[in-house]
Amino acid sequence: MKRVIIFTLLITMAFVLTACGSEKENSSEPTISLTAIITELTVWGMSCSRCVNSITSTVSAMDGVIDVSVDLRAEKVTVTHTPELDIALVKSAITGEGFQIP
Repeated sequence: MKRVIIFTLLITMAFVLTACGSEKENSSEPTISLTAIITELTVWGMSCSRCVNSITSTVSAMDGVIDVSVDLRAEKVTVTHTPELDIALVKSAITGEGFQIP
């Protein structure tokens, strides 16, 4: 929950800063894209905290992943990620850990 609050605050701060404008409209400074995508996956075969930790650590280590949340009872994995992340790679990583994605 703390990650969601921090992420929301960062998005809000970035929006406020960009909405206020800049004196250097034509500057060559790089821009930061704050677009995030939330993908929810159904994952079968999770039964304990070890399963949760396995999926969380595997997916969190991938480039482009911002946050991972695993709901054991609902059999759901929620991944917050950048648009560049290929979700097929996330699915492959999860199935590589021994879980099934229907």
